[in-house]
Amino acid sequence: MSTSPPRSVTPAPLGEDAVVIGGSVAGLLMAHTLAAHFERVTILERDALSDPTEFRPGTPQARHAHTLLPEGQALFEQMFPGLMDELVAGGAVRIDPATEMSVFIDGVWRAPKNREAGQRVNFSRPYLEAVLRRRVALHPNVVFLASQEVMGLSTDAARSRVNGVRLRRRGALGDGVEVFPADLVVDASGRGSQAPRWLAGLGYTPPGETLFTTHTGYATRLYRRPAGFDEGWKILYLRPRPPAGTRGGLILPVEGDRWLVEEMALSGTNVSRTFATPSFDAGQTNEFTLSVFDLQGNRRNVSTTVVPAVTGNRAPTPFLRVSPRTVGLGEDVVLDGASSSDPEHAASLLEFEWDVDGDGWFDTDPTTSPSLTYRYLTLGPRLIRVRVTDPAGAEAISAPVPVMVTLCPAVLSPPQRAHGYGATTGTVSVATGGKCLWTAAATNDWITILEGATQTGNGTVRYALTANPGLTARTGWVQIADQVLPVTQEGIACSYTLSPTAKFHGAGANSGSAKITTKAQCPWQAVNTNDWITLTSGSDYLGTATVTYTLTANRARQSRTGWLTLAGQLLTITQWGTDCEVALTPFSRLHDGTEQDSTFALNTGSACAWTVVNTNAWITLNSVP
Repeated sequence: MSTSPPRSVTPAPLGEDAVVIGGSVAGLLMAHTLAAHFERVTILERDALSDPTEFRPGTPQARHAHTLLPEGQALFEQMFPGLMDELVAGGAVRIDPATEMSVFIDGVWRAPKNREAGQRVNFSRPYLEAVLRRRVALHPNVVFLASQEVMGLSTDAARSRVNGVRLRRRGALGDGVEVFPADLVVDASGRGSQAPRWLAGLGYTPPGETLFTTHTGYATRLYRRPAGFDEGWKILYLRPRPPAGTRGGLILPVEGDRWLVEEMALSGTNVSRTFATPSFDAGQTNEFTLSVFDLQGNRRNVSTTVVPAVTGNRAPTPFLRVSPRTVGLGEDVVLDGASSSDPEHAASLLEFEWDVDGDGWFDTDPTTSPSLTYRYLTLGPRLIRVRVTDPAGAEAISAPVPVMVTLCPAVLSPPQRAHGYGATTGTVSVATGGKCLWTAAATNDWITILEGATQTGNGTVRYALTANPGLTARTGWVQIADQVLPVTQEGIACSYTLSPTAKFHGAGANSGSAKITTKAQCPWQAVNTNDWITLTSGSDYLGTATVTYTLTANRARQSRTGWLTLAGQLLTITQWGTDCEVALTPFSRLHDGTEQDSTFALNTGSACAWTVVNTNAWITLNSVP
């Protein structure tokens, strides 16, 4: 990942990295606990967390009433000291159920059953999560990554240990799946957890699940609480009591001076389940037991038996082989059900259907061919099943066989590229398997793929770079199959030319200028350390520019010399003194068209500096004092 979690100050005893899937209440509590035992703890949340007070798609139940019972409130306070006071300070409502809660049941207003429960704090679910998230974020080694979709678990080569998760940013183009390594993975994603499916796909036995149907429905809405409302209660609870009473309601005060108003309905307690008879032999007894529990743990068992009268048609026995189990994108996978058998029909009469992605739907029409060659065009783990049906219509489905679809191994030539600062193009050759499907994608906006974005087998990728506007080199990356091509582009090389390099002025107040020539993106400065020279055009420049300056009058008899530093180069400025009157003899010279020599004499004060500058290519200075 591009986000590198911070390291803890002291080494953690259990490991370096822990990953928590899910940033809701359970995930936050787990991250808070793990922060003391791992160097880094990363919370991977499927939803965006841009507005912590908004309802998230991943927790639709958050719109309904939530509360902490006394024991839960005490445990939260133990983990986060001062949490209840912080919730109240932000708008949550503290109440005493014994005196501030009205309960209506069986047509009678009654006091709460437990009058010793103590005070409780009422809030909305998003607000509780926001405060917990703020508390957990105080750990320097805990990092939140939002809008991240966990696609599965990663393991070592022997599949003996889970060593991370397979991650994709939600909304990203393409698969974009990468491995996020971890020493410990905690799934706190709640009811929508995919962990059982992931574990089964990796060949592990998933944990058992128990499903309870409550037959209860809720409808909830938030209302603004009237200012100054005082009817002797803060919570109003209309409690249903089935079977006669199946409807109820609740008014609960929450933060923001709001009421959470909820209506509930119960549809009864009937439970039914349909089972397939496990034995088809006539006279074989099958016993079923129904266990019913109440909230106090009391249990009653009711048993019954089913005895088939006649022997029925036995279903086939499916057998599935998959090769290879790890395959590159676009490469062939052979699904073989030829070893399937049927006790009453020839194997040639069986029909086969294939579920190639583990979604429960069979993706092919029935066929008598026991094998299928398939190519996957998306990355990630897959579960493959075969349904085998005999001529009498009896069918059976094989156990799922996992397949991992990975990026194809590729060799890039050259393995990296370097370019100058200007706009340019480049190519890279890609060698990979003959049927392997691969893509090329730039990860920087200044790199564009021109040709070869999607190819099969060996190929060439051609890309373009925009000009580097900066002075320093930059590096971007192109993801090609399972490889990354580093592309380095030089920054602008700045050189500076000063013209002229020396200036001469009379003794009176004067002004002058000099020019720096360079590229438009190159910055430079003018620096003056002389009190008799003033920069009139400023000190900071970009690209080619002219520097102007002024001189105060030189009232001394001797000349004086100062310097301006322009783009790191020295401009020498000489100003004559009052004795520096110059006499040039002769003042001018006229020559015919032949090559000739001439001599000039210059007379001035002994302290007066001067120089000779030749600006003509056809004149040569033979000697200068």
